[in-house]
Amino acid sequence: MQQRQIFMNNKKEFITNITRYTIRFFIFLIIISVALIPLAEIFAFEPDYPDFIWTYNSRVRKISAGTQKAVYLTGYSMASEEKRQDIYRLIEETELNSIVFNAKEDSGEIFYNSRVEFFNEIGAVNAYYDIDKVLREMDERDIYSIARVVLFKDGIITDVRPDLAIQNRNTGARIYLDGGYWVDIFNRQIWDHYIELIMELIGKGVDEIQFDYMRAPSRGNLSMAYYPSNTEEMEKIWAITGFLKAVREATKNYPVKISADVFGFVFITENDQGIGQLIEEMAPYLDTLYPMPYPSHYS
Repeated sequence: MQQRQIFMNNKKEFITNITRYTIRFFIFLIIISVALIPLAEIFAFEPDYPDFIWTYNSRVRKISAGTQKAVYLTGYSMASEEKRQDIYRLIEETELNSIVFNAKEDSGEIFYNSRVEFFNEIGAVNAYYDIDKVLREMDERDIYSIARVVLFKDGIITDVRPDLAIQNRNTGARIYLDGGYWVDIFNRQIWDHYIELIMELIGKGVDEIQFDYMRAPSRGNLSMAYYPSNTEEMEKIWAITGFLKAVREATKNYPVKISADVFGFVFITENDQGIGQLIEEMAPYLDTLYPMPYPSHYS
């Protein structure tokens, strides 16, 4: 009788413990689900762009991504007929096979005849060259075309639309950091405008889109930097990765390569250096990563 009582007590204690831990487990799941809601909102991106940018100028390119030997041309060099012809001759006479050209600079200026409404409205478009003409010239010579697009460092947007900028925490004005002014990397409206520009370039027939300044600023009075759209106080890594995922979703049906210039330090460290770039998070959404090492990194 005593043994039966001990057994019943142990059984009751076992059931009580199982119930307690089951309840705790479900509470844990609820907490995790609530915590992930902001992340889901960042990644749930559904692009909706004007019809004109979806007319893709398809062509077969002999040169594949990863085998390029490229020369870089500024927007001003692209505007020079003489300079372009010099570069074409150089490519013909050497092992060079690709051109990286400025489509958008960190000043915010767009160097080609873009039709994207937002950038025309804010006065960012200065058509130094006709992109259809220069891409046709490259196509005729079987030159691999890489459009460099500077992203989050943007002087024009932040001047005309300071509400879209990284702001001074005290004054609300745009704040000068890391050699210039930067847009809020968490702002979905900014993502949308940049992706619209990217889709236009794809429609023109570029072989590769190369992102530059795809990061948060790394220098300056960073403690005073305020990101108006980061209401959930999320990590910068989530913003950069979320943007790349949105780009990949928008471009997945087009045979274009998406690449990015990446801060050299993040290749040799295990964190994002406070700028939002983490190799293992970005890599699934990029075809090529271009490291930017400097001698000072190793001094």
